[in-house]
Amino acid sequence: MVLLIGTALVGAAGARPASPEGRRLPVASQWVQTGGPGAGTALALALAVDPLVPATVYRGGSEGVAKSTDGGAAWNEAARGLPARAVPALAIDPVATHVIYAGVAGRGVYKTTNGANSWISSSAGLTDLNIYALGLDPASTLTLYSGTASGVFKTTDGGATWFASSYGLPADVPIRALAIDSYNPATVYAGTADPVTGGDGIYKTTDGGANWAPANMGHLAELNVHALAIDPSAPSTVYAGTHDITGRGRGGPFKSTDGGSTWVRLSKGRSAGVHAVAVDPTTPQTVYSGTGGSGIFKSVNGGATWRAANDGLSVTMVDALAVDPTDSSKVYAGTPGGTFRTLNGGTRWSPANLGLADTTVSSVAVDPADPNVVYAGTDIDGAFKSTDGGGSWIEIEGGLAGGRVNAWAIDPLDPQTIYAGTAFDGLFKSTNGGGTWSRINSGITEDTVLALAIDQLSPTTLYAGTLGLGVFKTTDGGGQWTILSNGLPSPFWDTNALVVDPTDSNTVYAGLHVSGAMDDDGVWKTIDGGESWTQTSEGLGNAWSGQDRAVSVLAIDPTDPDTLYAGTFCGDDEFCMDGAIYKSEDGAGYWHVALALHDGMFTGLAVHPATPSIVVAAHYVFGIHVSSNSGGFWNQFNEGLGTEFVRSLAISHTAPYTTYAGTEDFGVCKFNE
Repeated sequence: MVLLIGTALVGAAGARPASPEGRRLPVASQWVQTGGPGAGTALALALAVDPLVPATVYRGGSEGVAKSTDGGAAWNEAARGLPARAVPALAIDPVATHVIYAGVAGRGVYKTTNGANSWISSSAGLTDLNIYALGLDPASTLTLYSGTASGVFKTTDGGATWFASSYGLPADVPIRALAIDSYNPATVYAGTADPVTGGDGIYKTTDGGANWAPANMGHLAELNVHALAIDPSAPSTVYAGTHDITGRGRGGPFKSTDGGSTWVRLSKGRSAGVHAVAVDPTTPQTVYSGTGGSGIFKSVNGGATWRAANDGLSVTMVDALAVDPTDSSKVYAGTPGGTFRTLNGGTRWSPANLGLADTTVSSVAVDPADPNVVYAGTDIDGAFKSTDGGGSWIEIEGGLAGGRVNAWAIDPLDPQTIYAGTAFDGLFKSTNGGGTWSRINSGITEDTVLALAIDQLSPTTLYAGTLGLGVFKTTDGGGQWTILSNGLPSPFWDTNALVVDPTDSNTVYAGLHVSGAMDDDGVWKTIDGGESWTQTSEGLGNAWSGQDRAVSVLAIDPTDPDTLYAGTFCGDDEFCMDGAIYKSEDGAGYWHVALALHDGMFTGLAVHPATPSIVVAAHYVFGIHVSSNSGGFWNQFNEGLGTEFVRSLAISHTAPYTTYAGTEDFGVCKFNE
């Protein structure tokens, strides 16, 4: 598949890119999530084990689905086609296990027929897209129930069409749990829960959802019901995980042995409430209870007694549980701190998050000589390096202060020399590929560095853009820095972006946001190496009535340095959240609109080094946009990203179709031809 570039968006304020047939861009069919950097700890909301191939496990998380084929030892994102939303529900077809359904918060039900390689929406007829629970009929696998914020919906054609199935259910009370009697699939249990007003207990249908009636005898009516599980050997035995929002401690695990007619609160119910329940399918007297703050409890006598099973479990709020159907010693737990796994029936738990990034990458840079060497700066997890194109990551230590790296600069003649601009600790330098670092702040009077630019012709000359104090320059590789202020606005301005003309070391461009002085926002230019500056912002702001003049990113055409691109946002206007890409073809003499989008700012810009007519832009809300004709036409290219919140961008100069994107919560993503 190739990326198609279509509808022109020049001057089209607020237009979202369309994708009709048009110019073809020879890039990869989709982005690939590298699974790093950092250890994945994203919220795990749902877990499902393939009943025929139990080494295959699916995980619904805070922004999509992940898949493991080795029993949770490692994971790969499996979210192609899914919106970047939470997935609190999963259901696997027990006969054709490559067919899986996912309930996506606010977006309805999605379906895969190829083992989560790709997903499509299956929500026709759903009038409520807030999905909390799914239940699949084991005898007729085209029949599926969905629990929503306003009741139950049912499909009998595998999700092609849905219809309301809520007669007898309380109005507008969310359905948080569903369980189907495998012996009599027309019998379904529904658990209600509302975090504000409280739930209405449990309801039951015996006619496939045509009619529902309360099944609350035993003080369940005032409780939130978050989980339901049926004993597979005795389907009249049902377990419920409940929570009492009144704080009176009446929640916990309940059990019915008469198909929901009566319920008994089990001993040691744990006032924290129960969010997840799992029955061991091979030894049904073994039951696991995941609580809202006290970890996991295990019973081996059908809930008569319980013991804590928390050794190794570092997060005590448990939202999902799943037992391997062929190996009862293997259990999975989903928590706000990621997935855990036990191989000995709960005696000991270990984190099982390898391959799940859950990292926000605020900056990314590629080695100019080796496209497989990548550096990533994260918001809170430090800095990382990959030497295999994102296949694996190691944390950079050796003197580089922890926290966020906002900007990188790599010496084009000696890529072992790297500079890092941090959020709170100023500037650092490494001369051995990131192995060790030294602080290089002499002359720098501001510790937050927002941008770095290196002179390609004289790499010991660098420029640093700071928070509030403008531009600094070094000519000796960071030994000493000097502030450059002649002609620039004062006293406070943020230098968000810097580029040096690759053919003329004296020409530098700075993208500014000047607090309280919108007229000073925009692009400033020097032609004498920073000795003096002139504002060159004519035309900026035309996309949004003059509001979007503050500059967040800059890029320069390496073959025609009079051609520049600038990404803007509305600086001090709290009522304007819009931005645009502008283009200049006369060295920033005049700018015209190339792409305008509502909501959010542009966070990355790159001109293709081998084919400069190709321009790639990253946007914080709408993801990646690509133009193949120098900004004339644009198209979104988010397939495989898993999110549209992109924070940074870098293109390799030696393998020009290799591009890396730093995302929010999905780490570094990559595509190459």
